[in-house]
Amino acid sequence: MPRSFLGMTTLTPPRSSRVSTPSRSRTPSPNTLLSLKNLRLRVRCGPSYDRASHVNVNVNDPNEPTLIDSEHFTGHVVVRVRDYAGVPGTNGVVPEDEEYFSETRDTCSIMFGGWFHVEGKNLSVDDVVFGNDFDDSIADKLPTGTSLGLKALRMIDPSLDQDLYSQQPY
Repeated sequence: MPRSFLGMTTLTPPRSSRVSTPSRSRTPSPNTLLSLKNLRLRVRCGPSYDRASHVNVNVNDPNEPTLIDSEHFTGHVVVRVRDYAGVPGTNGVVPEDEEYFSETRDTCSIMFGGWFHVEGKNLSVDDVVFGNDFDDSIADKLPTGTSLGLKALRMIDPSLDQDLYSQQPY
């Protein structure tokens, strides 16, 4: 059926043919947005990549940090998320750490402290690496301008190193 747009007549393909064409837009479709409402954030941590060793973190509960204990590190993790309504930890859901968020505009925070221990070796800061890795590649999910933002961060912190297109985290 012809449609008119600013004096031009075009043919609109039938709806069934549009559904099978994958979208190249990074904007979520309305159907995706509806399904996102059913998702809940789950924060877990553990001493290794083995998911069986992971536990749910007590989000927004600095009085009950989550223990991490491995052969090389023993310590605690505190995670804060503003307006958290996700999967509860062992103490249930603590909506917000009001003391922390009253003093900052941050939306989240990960704080950890502990001790590194390796038999017969004195560790220095040069032996410790902190970073993030993801189960799947994020290269196709990055917003426009990510590379410019990372270049700006590199000027602030020259030690920052990243490879967004790597297939492995190391």
